[in-house]
Amino acid sequence: MESVKCFNLKNGLNLYYVPVDKFKKSYVSINIHNELKEETASKCALLSDVLQRGSKKYPDEASISKHLQNLYGASFVSDTRRKGTDQILSLSVTAINDAYLPDGENCFDKVLEFLFDMLLDPLTENGGFLETYVSQEKANLINDIKALPNDKRTYSVWRLVEHMCEGDSYSVHELGTVEAVEKITPTSLFEYYNEILGKGPIDIFVGGDVDVSKICALAQKRFADITLTNHTYPVTEIYDKTLA
Repeated sequence: MESVKCFNLKNGLNLYYVPVDKFKKSYVSINIHNELKEETASKCALLSDVLQRGSKKYPDEASISKHLQNLYGASFVSDTRRKGTDQILSLSVTAINDAYLPDGENCFDKVLEFLFDMLLDPLTENGGFLETYVSQEKANLINDIKALPNDKRTYSVWRLVEHMCEGDSYSVHELGTVEAVEKITPTSLFEYYNEILGKGPIDIFVGGDVDVSKICALAQKRFADITLTNHTYPVTEIYDKTLA
């Protein structure tokens, strides 16, 4: 495997490519970094779920599933995770390499367009996300938060961190709280979406045997009208007992 190739597409937008030719599939993910905060953690978690429900071109799960099946069973995932105090919203696709398709068919370009559509052209109404999707995903997220104590070992570790780091952003759970979820509206969630999409930084990770120049060109085109104001990653403050 060759070393990672890095491309700065514009200020705050970077692409990292790992050339791999031993697999039949390739992987692309778009990762938006934002600082983990008590007031926005639930919004980020909910946004991940709502973005996965549909875009203007593919407005429901049926149309999304049908399109992915037509792309030889490509898969799409939207999720959120934390790394220290960095809450990362990630949308990713996995698809078969064009080299394994019949008659020189081009599938990967369509997969990329789909990924950018899901992030940059979401389904909206009346200045916000679709009310039905937001309410359904709020209920699902609340259930997930309430179910956290069911995993005793993980939950006990989390409670330890919560008490040890009380008052610090590191003590915030990436799913947020039930109270915070309940306050989110389709409009406030869409405002948060526009906020983080205009901040950055944003990293695109690509792995597989692909024409990376095409991906770079498409990413630059789709992000052409977006100015990223923040180019630094959230940094976790490390406690040094020798300085205490």
